[in-house]
Amino acid sequence: MITSEEIERLYRLHYRRMYIVARTLLGDDTESADVVNDVFADILAGKAVVPEECSDGWWVVTVRNRCLTVLKQRTVRQRVESQLSLNTDTDISQTERQIVSSIDREQDHLDQVNDFIESSLTPQTRRILLMHYRERKKYREIAAELDISETAVYKHLAKAIKQLKERFR
Repeated sequence: MITSEEIERLYRLHYRRMYIVARTLLGDDTESADVVNDVFADILAGKAVVPEECSDGWWVVTVRNRCLTVLKQRTVRQRVESQLSLNTDTDISQTERQIVSSIDREQDHLDQVNDFIESSLTPQTRRILLMHYRERKKYREIAAELDISETAVYKHLAKAIKQLKERFR
């Protein structure tokens, strides 16, 4: 097994030439440095083995093969992305329009309901309805807060619900 000191020596000896090959093939500084560093990381981890009698050519071929793998992955990724963008651009924009339209309709409906509550219900009925549905208070809590019976709370809510159903059915 190769020692980390030996790998460090080989790294200093071959890095520049390997980087130039990678940079020429990949056209990207960061990606080129990553490819060269991956070769040495694999050697250190025991995933790749350096032949005992290896020439400078072995290092160049090894980095070239890594670059070809990266280029192949890049090409596949670009083809998949282009296919996805071709297939989904119209679908996404149509779906987005449908969602926005649905949200707009729902918002309009909620605005109408709120306008009806504000303009058509008595102040006491409106207050009880909002306390129960917006503030999530129980009949008992509303009755105690407004100093009325729970039956009165029930009647106000029933009245409000009946009017809302009649108006928005």
